[in-house]
Amino acid sequence: MNGQDTQYNVNLDLTYTCQLSEKEAILEKKLKNQNKRNDELSLSLLTQEHERDMRVGLLNDQILSLQQEILEYTTTLKLPKTNITHLEVEVTEIGRKKCEEIDRLRGKNEAMAREKERLNEKLDLCRKQYNEEKQKLECQTDILSSLKSANNNLQERSSEITEDIMDNKMETECTG
Repeated sequence: MNGQDTQYNVNLDLTYTCQLSEKEAILEKKLKNQNKRNDELSLSLLTQEHERDMRVGLLNDQILSLQQEILEYTTTLKLPKTNITHLEVEVTEIGRKKCEEIDRLRGKNEAMAREKERLNEKLDLCRKQYNEEKQKLECQTDILSSLKSANNNLQERSSEITEDIMDNKMETECTG
C-alpha cells in the first residue's frame, strides 16, 4: 500500500511540475512576442518620423527655391504686377499642399504613437499577468515541496510504527 501511495504521489508531482513548466513557457513566449512587436513598432515609428522630417526639409527647400525665383523675376525682368501675382499664387498653392502633406504625416505619426502606447499598455498587462502566474507557480511549487516533505515524514513515521508493531508482536509471541 505504501509503495502505491508513493508512486501515486511521484506521478502527481511530475504531472503538476510539467503543467507548471508548460504555463511558464507559454507566458514567456507571449512576453517575447509582445516585446518583438513593440520593438518593430518603435523602429517603424522612428523611420516614419525620419521620413517626415526629410519631406518637410525638401518642402522647405522647394518653397525657398520658388521664393528665390519670384525675387529673380521681379528684379531682373521687371515683370508686370499680374505675373508676380500669378507666381505668388503658385507658391501659395504649393505651400498649402505641402502643409496638408505635413498635417497628414503628423496625423499618421500621432496614430502610430497611440498604437505604440496601446501596445505598451498591453505589454505591461502581459508582464503583470506573467509575474502573477510566476508567483502562483512559485507558491504552488513551495506547497508541493512542503507536501513532499510531509509525505516523506509520514512514510518514515509509518515505517517506524510498522517496526514497533512487528517488534511488539515478536515480544508477545516470545513471552506468551
